[in-house]
Amino acid sequence: MSRLQHLIERVTKGYDEYAFHLPSFNMHHFCVNDLSAFYLDVSKDRLYAEPARGFERRSCQTVMWEILKALVKMLAPVLSFTAEEAWQEMRKIDSSLPVSVFLAEWPLFDHDLADDELENFWSRVLDVRGALSRGLEVARNKGIIGHPLEAAVRIVDASGQEEVLHSLSEEEWETVTITSDFEIGDAEVVAGDGVRYEDEQTGILMDIRKAAGTKCPRCWKYSVDVDEKGVCPRCKKVLEASHSEKV
Repeated sequence: MSRLQHLIERVTKGYDEYAFHLPSFNMHHFCVNDLSAFYLDVSKDRLYAEPARGFERRSCQTVMWEILKALVKMLAPVLSFTAEEAWQEMRKIDSSLPVSVFLAEWPLFDHDLADDELENFWSRVLDVRGALSRGLEVARNKGIIGHPLEAAVRIVDASGQEEVLHSLSEEEWETVTITSDFEIGDAEVVAGDGVRYEDEQTGILMDIRKAAGTKCPRCWKYSVDVDEKGVCPRCKKVLEASHSEKV
């Protein structure tokens, strides 16, 4: 949401100054880098696997809705028909929206949502994520894993990145890296079962191997503690709760 506020600021300035290439460039950059390459990618798990009314899933849906509304409004001056078609589909979800995107209020910069300190923190997290992604690519090229969810990552040497690594829990790093297992600390890979990778850009040393256990058919994460249907503990809990609500 903070990144969105700065996008609104840059896009509005571009339109006001008749520099129409700037709004298009900034919105494209936001969609490709902030959304597609990161936020939408790491949000799939909570959207697909968390309880339908769970806070994590609902908060993510709220953010996506606010981003969608702002983007469609800002695209309307240059993609008029496409923006209007999208807006009419959105009205099927929320009939309280104005009857046309061209009758909607222009999105405004919200100082309460802009947080430069938070953005700087996540920039450091994304730098570490980049190192881990490069390590996962090496493991994929060696045939150790296919999808990142098949991977178990162990940080052997943080190389000065300890503060960033310990700022998130290991479970949160699993979400950020889209892996099934993540540990920070000394750990050795069994010979022939994994790869040791040292990232040149950050100096982080990591071991990557195939995650232990069975692939959950619901969330696709690997777990050593599955039920008779192969469902992991988290998904089992969600399914049981959903069944209870229907009953």
